[in-house]
Amino acid sequence: MKFKKGIAMVLAVFLMVTLFGCGAAETGKEGDSGDKTIKVGVASQWMKEQVYRDVQVGAEAKAKELGMNLEWQTCDGNAEKELEIVNNYITRDFDVLIIEPVNPETSTPMMEAAQAAGIPVINLEAEVKGGDGAAVRITCDFEAIGAANAQRFIDKWGADKPANVVILAGTKTDDVAQAVTRGYHDVLDKNPQIKIVQEEWHNNWDRQLAMNTMQNVLARGDKVDAVFSNNDGMGIGAVRAAEEAGVKDQILFFSMDHDKDAVQEMKAGTKYTTVDKSSHVSGERLMEAAYAIATGADVPYDEEVNGVKTWYTPFRFTSWEDLSVSKEVYPDMF
Repeated sequence: MKFKKGIAMVLAVFLMVTLFGCGAAETGKEGDSGDKTIKVGVASQWMKEQVYRDVQVGAEAKAKELGMNLEWQTCDGNAEKELEIVNNYITRDFDVLIIEPVNPETSTPMMEAAQAAGIPVINLEAEVKGGDGAAVRITCDFEAIGAANAQRFIDKWGADKPANVVILAGTKTDDVAQAVTRGYHDVLDKNPQIKIVQEEWHNNWDRQLAMNTMQNVLARGDKVDAVFSNNDGMGIGAVRAAEEAGVKDQILFFSMDHDKDAVQEMKAGTKYTTVDKSSHVSGERLMEAAYAIATGADVPYDEEVNGVKTWYTPFRFTSWEDLSVSKEVYPDMF
């Protein structure tokens, strides 16, 4: 009887070990360290333009490569909804959070909640505030982008030739919109022959609102030589307004994001220039940073800005005159 009882106990222990092993395989892969799969939650502003989807695609590919679980939710510009998303990630015990705040000022409760839960935060583009700050911020040098766009216009137009320009800026409280617009002024303000006939901020970087602004400028009879937009959504809105007024071919358009509808305009011959922000690379870096933070490795970065490690994604131009970058990014369109 004792012998049989001993066998039964061994079998019971074996069964428990087997079941435990199966449970671990179902809830997450086992890495070299034996830890469960790293869970990363993203709370983003929007998915309404192609650029946002490109960042997500890059992140998903890198997360799969690194064996991480990635969940991506957008709040559609609603700050309260974004806080709910973040709180849900915290409740579900995610390892790393990535936040692209609707408004830097409304990011404070999200940061404080994450800090209280001991969950590190990666900041995507628009600045987060509150708590001890983000572990790293992944963004572009947006002031440099704005300045480069303005200088590109000066070089093409002529250094001493007078011009009337329109600036279509994004949400005024968004530090990305502020930085891009500051970059425009860094160059344009040094060229007194350039007159800014209209500078307007547009809530939620809205395409229709930007189109309305451009319609109003043209309706009052102002001649416009160039338009500088904080994103392609607003840039295409300006193109549509100029097209309606029959002056599209007389205007140079400068923007950023490199969305597919901008590529369509450039292919059609619209005098449009945009900045490719390496969106796929941005998504990949989000996951690389998350993996480094979760595993205790050093996080790559270029410099510290206001005490936050900042990792800049590269940018490059594409235009109706040279679509080589567009052909690389969107080969299916050619």
